[in-house]
Amino acid sequence: MKTLSWFRWAASCITVSCLHVWGEGFTSSPSVIFSGAGGLGSTTFRSEVIELQPGVVDINLYVFSSGQGTSGIYVDEWLFSVDRPVGAPVFRDGIAPVSVNYSPAAYGNAGVAGFGTATSGLFDLEFKFSPQAGKRLQEGTVALFEFDAPGLSVYDFTHPGAAPFAGSGPFFSVLHVANVPGDTSGSGLGVGNATVPVVVPEPSVTTVVGAGLLVGWAVGGRRRLF
Repeated sequence: MKTLSWFRWAASCITVSCLHVWGEGFTSSPSVIFSGAGGLGSTTFRSEVIELQPGVVDINLYVFSSGQGTSGIYVDEWLFSVDRPVGAPVFRDGIAPVSVNYSPAAYGNAGVAGFGTATSGLFDLEFKFSPQAGKRLQEGTVALFEFDAPGLSVYDFTHPGAAPFAGSGPFFSVLHVANVPGDTSGSGLGVGNATVPVVVPEPSVTTVVGAGLLVGWAVGGRRRLF
């Protein structure tokens, strides 16, 4: 009976500890327009940062449209803050980037065509995508990446870009969006996420944790049945 009680406790502890080591992440929806003219219409964006295991983090960008067809809007640059060097990512699926670059506080503001001076803030990680038709990160497409670096964690991606930035900042990630309807200047839009990321367990891990707790409880509880 003591062994069964110990097993129930151990199963609970093991599954809960997994919750804090892998399977955590956050999503964000960049939607604050901080530079350029025109609007996004029915186009929306969602980014995901998911820690698969210690040192391994997936970063994904999705471009959606809630309207009929597509507007032609596409993303040609995507910037993130990260606390440590990340190395070259593995491109997993979707629209391949032209380049992925890392350098502390090196990307953003006037350094991105279409961003005004002191608008986006300065970021460490840059994804550049092609403007060429057929290779664009546009509505209905995704770009999925995996980073593998010692000590890397989902929490390394929860900090904002460095000043200077527009009054609606600071931003935690930003996009440069091109081919925008109503953009007479042709400079595109700067779109940022100004919401502080909240790291939560991924649903698959929550399921595993719940199952583990249930199994531990059931096995430990058998002593009342026999």
